[in-house]
Amino acid sequence: MENTAPVIDGINTEEGLLYCCGNMDAYREVLGSFLEDATEKICDFEAFEKKTVQNLDDSELHKFNRAAHAIKGISAIIGAQDLSKKAAGLEIASEAADRKIMQDDFPGFFEDLKTITERVQSFLHNFSMGEG
Repeated sequence: MENTAPVIDGINTEEGLLYCCGNMDAYREVLGSFLEDATEKICDFEAFEKKTVQNLDDSELHKFNRAAHAIKGISAIIGAQDLSKKAAGLEIASEAADRKIMQDDFPGFFEDLKTITERVQSFLHNFSMGEG
């Protein structure tokens, strides 16, 4: 039972477990790292959302790019491939300063990021309460 993949909607936990060699304890640690990183990046993205991506200067574009890159990597590791692909698209768009793509794709990505983060937080909370 220890290595059985948990169910977290929007995450292929079996794939995430593969990154952790099937070790559930290691996967929970990775989920915890995702939660920490994602929570920090949500704050960054909220600042971008308030300013709107159309009005980001070069420094802010770089910060946006780094945040998208970070989410791309950690989401892939936990098995959240759709989120990772959306982050990759935003990373490429921000590198090219393609504000049109960023403006179009950011809202859906940001909602998905918040949703996946909430689901991971709920899973980790339930697990720590003995329900995992």
